Amino acid sequence: MQEFGKDFDVRVYKIDETEKEGIIKFITEELKKIEGIRFAILHGSFLSDLPFHDIDVAVFYNENLSEEKQDELDIKLSVELTNKLSIPVDLHGLNRSSITFCYEVVKGRLLFARDIEEFWEFREDVTMRYMDFKVFIEDGLKDLLEI
Repeated sequence: MQEFGKDFDVRVYKIDETEKEGIIKFITEELKKIEGIRFAILHGSFLSDLPFHDIDVAVFYNENLSEEKQDELDIKLSVELTNKLSIPVDLHGLNRSSITFCYEVVKGRLLFARDIEEFWEFREDVTMRYMDFKVFIEDGLKDLLEI
C-alpha cells in the first residue's frame, strides 16, 4: 500500500487489486457478524483505480433497531474497521439517509444481503423516488448556483 500526503494530515492511499479485494472480503465478513445489518454496500472512490482518502460503506439496519442504536453502530463499526485496517472507514446507515445519498450508494458494490429481494426492492424504491424528484433536485441546485 502506498500512502501519500502524510505531511498534510490528509492521507491518500493507493493499493493494488489483490489487496483491495482482501480488504473488501474482510469488511464483508466483519459486517456479516452484525445481525442488525440487513445489507451492506461499498461505494465511493475506493471502488475506482484512483487513490482514495477513505473507504465508504453504507448499511441498511433492521427496522426494529432504534435510531440511537443505529447511530451507535455507525460510529462503533467505523472506528473498529478503521483500527483493524489502518485506513479510515466511513460507515453510514441508510435507513434515515437522504434519497440523493441512497441513490449514489445503490450504484456501488453490494457486499452482502441477508435477503437479496429486500435489497433489490430497496434499490428499486430509491431509484424510482430519486427519478420522481430529480427535476426538483436539479432545479434546486440551479437556484443555489445562481445565488
